[in-house]
Amino acid sequence: MSLALSLLPYLLLLHILSAVGWLGGAMVFGLLIGPTLPSFNPAARAEFVLKVIPKYVRYVTGFALMTVVFGILLVGDIESSNSSALSLSNSFGAYIAVGATSALLALIVAITVIGPAAKKLVSLTAELVKNPSPPPPDLMKANARVRAGASAGLILLVVALIFMVAGVSG
Repeated sequence: MSLALSLLPYLLLLHILSAVGWLGGAMVFGLLIGPTLPSFNPAARAEFVLKVIPKYVRYVTGFALMTVVFGILLVGDIESSNSSALSLSNSFGAYIAVGATSALLALIVAITVIGPAAKKLVSLTAELVKNPSPPPPDLMKANARVRAGASAGLILLVVALIFMVAGVSG
């Protein structure tokens, strides 16, 4: 038994656990935080944004990157033991490819849309707390971008999950 083959169960476990963290974080925001945050009074909303959103973004980004890294290592391990396993001509390879593509798209959305919009949301909120005034239009735009990006990311992650499970069980 080769060393690479013996890493397969560990890489799979790490990949699954990090994916659970990523998808769980996306679900918490998409189904709970995003819809509920607008109902907070302005002071509570500002405090929540300043205290929770930066930590939340770091958490989700960390799990997203770990998922992708462990996924790539897993693909390498599978390829080293069976070079035809991930071929697009078989259902396992095709399902895994679609799932991986969906997950990578979700990562791109997180890095290019959610992260920058969340950073802007936090900075504008901090400025508003320091100098109370009517909320600037950019604040609402940043909030809308975070919510839209989170919704798109959640959908992409659910698609990734469906295809990954279908590939493994098919």
